[in-house]
Amino acid sequence: MALLLPLSGSSAALGESLLQAAQLALFEAPDDNVALIVRDTGDSPMGAARAAQDAIHDGARLVLGPVFGGAVKAVAPAAQAAGVNVVAFSTDISVASPGVFVMGIVPSLQIQRVVGYAGRQGLHRVAALLPQSPYGQSVRDALQVATRRSNVQVVHIDFYDPRTVDASSAVGQTGQFMTSGGNVDALLVPETRDRLHGITGLFGNFGIDPSRVRLLGSTLWDDDPALISDPMLVGSWFAAPDPGAWQQFRTRFRAVYSSDPPRLATIAYDATLLAVVLASGSNADFSTTALTDPAGFSGVDGIFRFKPDGTVERGLAVLEVHDGSIEVRDPAPTSFDQELY
Repeated sequence: MALLLPLSGSSAALGESLLQAAQLALFEAPDDNVALIVRDTGDSPMGAARAAQDAIHDGARLVLGPVFGGAVKAVAPAAQAAGVNVVAFSTDISVASPGVFVMGIVPSLQIQRVVGYAGRQGLHRVAALLPQSPYGQSVRDALQVATRRSNVQVVHIDFYDPRTVDASSAVGQTGQFMTSGGNVDALLVPETRDRLHGITGLFGNFGIDPSRVRLLGSTLWDDDPALISDPMLVGSWFAAPDPGAWQQFRTRFRAVYSSDPPRLATIAYDATLLAVVLASGSNADFSTTALTDPAGFSGVDGIFRFKPDGTVERGLAVLEVHDGSIEVRDPAPTSFDQELY
């Protein structure tokens, strides 16, 4: 089994933590049929392609990683030519294809989960503040899918330039829409920590009152220690894996490595556990049939299963932000017989 990670270059620290997570999985679920062939992708797609070719030449029958979408695209031709499946750690759904499975917690799943839940709670008119970026476009597309799955209407979207510090123009336009009679039940703000709090800090200037509109977020909120101290976010909802399992994983990781894992570490851990499961028994089976088992698999981030086109389905929880804590509002499904969204 190959593990392709950026162990040199600007993302070396991340790559080292993901390697540690994979090694922890092997330590906790040892299997004589699994051996890691670790290769450094460096910073470039070309480096990722060379790493994949080298690992496959050395006998890898399954590729775990790489992390970034460009690297996954570069790895795919060599892996597909050799008949070796890839379980990539990316969240870029555009790189998924038959034989190249995207394992990350992709934006579309997060948005459909939290918006679908909001619709079932009677919040039918949704607005959004989104970055003008491929990520923002993927969220917009996911919103459109959510409207078809549930009784939800997207009534307003404003985009801002993620390269600038100030998003006041977009926030102002959303506030004007809401205060001039635009009926909004929920406002989606799927942003990372610094941008998120910059945006919520502008709400009071433009008449956006979180006590009158439910704020919705994404798994990006899950890696934000300031989330529970932002008064504007009290009562807001976001979709993410179950926090209890993450906390247990973080405790075990810290005990072994004396450092906290990055949030992405669970993907490397769960992917390695997946390889152990597929390798168990007398004959390891890393085939597409095995990887696309309809019953799916389970890991730290909950249940997941791959579809033949390389995309992933996941069971996520809906979490609610309280003053000083985050609580599970709607638990994650524990099997694919349950409703995902």
